[in-house]
Amino acid sequence: MTRKIVTGNFPVNVRFNLRATKPANKETAINCIVRFNNERLVISGVSKVQPRYWNAEKGMPTQHAGNADSGKIRQKLLDADKTINRIFDDYVNEHNAFPCDLKAFHELLRRRVFNIPDEVEKPEFDNLFDYLTHFIIRCEKGLRLSDKGLPLTESSIKTYRTMLRNVKMFRDAGNDVSFNALGLEFYEDYREFLTLTLRYGANTVGKHLRTLKAVVNEAREDGFTAAIFSGKRYKVKNESVTNVYLNKGELQRIWELDLSANPTTLERARDLFIIGANTALRFGDWLKLDPSRMVDDIIEVKTQKTGATVAVPINSMVKDVFVKYSDSPTGLPKPMTNQELNRYIKTIAKMAKIDEPVEIEKTKAGKRITVTVPKHTLVSSHTARRSGATNMYIEGIPTLSIMKITGHTTETNFMKYIKLSDKQHARKVLEVSNRKNLKVVGGGE
Repeated sequence: MTRKIVTGNFPVNVRFNLRATKPANKETAINCIVRFNNERLVISGVSKVQPRYWNAEKGMPTQHAGNADSGKIRQKLLDADKTINRIFDDYVNEHNAFPCDLKAFHELLRRRVFNIPDEVEKPEFDNLFDYLTHFIIRCEKGLRLSDKGLPLTESSIKTYRTMLRNVKMFRDAGNDVSFNALGLEFYEDYREFLTLTLRYGANTVGKHLRTLKAVVNEAREDGFTAAIFSGKRYKVKNESVTNVYLNKGELQRIWELDLSANPTTLERARDLFIIGANTALRFGDWLKLDPSRMVDDIIEVKTQKTGATVAVPINSMVKDVFVKYSDSPTGLPKPMTNQELNRYIKTIAKMAKIDEPVEIEKTKAGKRITVTVPKHTLVSSHTARRSGATNMYIEGIPTLSIMKITGHTTETNFMKYIKLSDKQHARKVLEVSNRKNLKVVGGGE
């Protein structure tokens, strides 16, 4: 790894710059540039900042009311600078040479900057269950990173834990889970097990099959199997799901319910749901709103799923929630689990008489069935986000503006959240047509 030299000093220069400078109000990665002996190494994603809060000359974030984390970011960069200089000095003092194996030295710096433990000797596995167990441990320790080079989120790791339980049950039912058994027959048997034994719906089966394919691909890249779960016969099928949204009138009925007899359960769940239904944020981001950081009725939130920062408009109903909980430490209701909220919000929607009959089709245990259910049984935490996006769309807010709030990057994915009936779409067309006719009539010479 070294190139021996006889004399000379060993200067190293560490600087920080941004991956992108535009748009100025969207967080971008801060990269670390390490230069020595006419060599250049880049350590990506040491931190993140909005370009408008970055001093390019100093290579450091600026202090600003809108950049509350500037102190933490600055300290992280200073720590990285100190770490890199220490490792470089230790290396050249020991070897009296510049690092020659740049790839190995870059990996050493990256691991120390991000506090990633050194890899231990690679274990050997001959079956999917043992490999997946080790795979999850590596995820939990932060040794397996996402495509963006970041540790996996807890929700992602939870998906793999669920797969581990399913694979164990599949194995305990007498099925071979060795790597030698992986192939089309294994894939079809596992799909049948999820469908008939665990009685999962078609979309849940599809989700678990996608996870299986991802893990098998990982095992193949690690050299444990030659199995390839791709091609037409391994295609995952999804079915359309009947999702509902709550219109403004229904949300108002929920908001006006007197739930004071159950302040820690129903009332708290209702207030949390109201935040989600008026901001179109994901469940995990509802409590990231900080009322004290509201400027001109807007709060910026760093979203949990993507890490992107979005600007969220705060309407009067959400402000009322803020006022209601102004004495709490966060200015918000206390958190509850997604499962708890899903249970309570159905009860709340029923109390608000949201009982319009809805016909749904679904696959259960491999059979396609059609049932009619009251609307309140379909309300969940995700209904809040869908309601927020749909109501904004109905009001005529431009799609791009709504997508900036919801965090969607493609209009195709965004439109999946818009739950309008055929008649509502027809009315939207008429509204646009009527507005154009008015312009023509009023635009005389």
